[in-house]
Amino acid sequence: LATALEYHGTSKTIEDLILWTEDPEYDIKGIWPRVTGAASQLGHGSRIERFRDWAAVRAALAKNEIILCSMAMSAAKATYIDPPYPKMSGHIVVLNGITEDGRVIITDSALGKMNRGFQSQWLAVDFEKVWFAKGGVAMVIEPPKDAPMKLVKDLPPFPIGRVRKP
Repeated sequence: LATALEYHGTSKTIEDLILWTEDPEYDIKGIWPRVTGAASQLGHGSRIERFRDWAAVRAALAKNEIILCSMAMSAAKATYIDPPYPKMSGHIVVLNGITEDGRVIITDSALGKMNRGFQSQWLAVDFEKVWFAKGGVAMVIEPPKDAPMKLVKDLPPFPIGRVRKP
């Protein structure tokens, strides 16, 4: 949520957001209705949506919306072509864009923990397996009124040698 809000110019610390997104009765952090509710209270419309195809994703991105994807990746690496890491349990990443040649640009806090920055690229066919196959569920954060269109201008490098040659 912090990443999505910052994308549109609203800066909040994790500590601030925890107060809005934690369920004190059950001691659970990041419950989706609380996350989307916090975004709405901070001036960003929000919703939970199920995406079934890239056309729906592109339509949301064209409206300057931020897509927080719920993903999981098994360790069965043989089923993937070229993922940025070997496995990932239930996790949320920010989908920033899709390139014309089929790469998905994401912001991922797990990469920061691995000292690899925060942005990465996935092949769309691999991302489909970790997101669409998991249901394509996402929290969508809408821009505040009159927010300028944001574009990812400096793509993170797509590591040489990651893509298998045919």
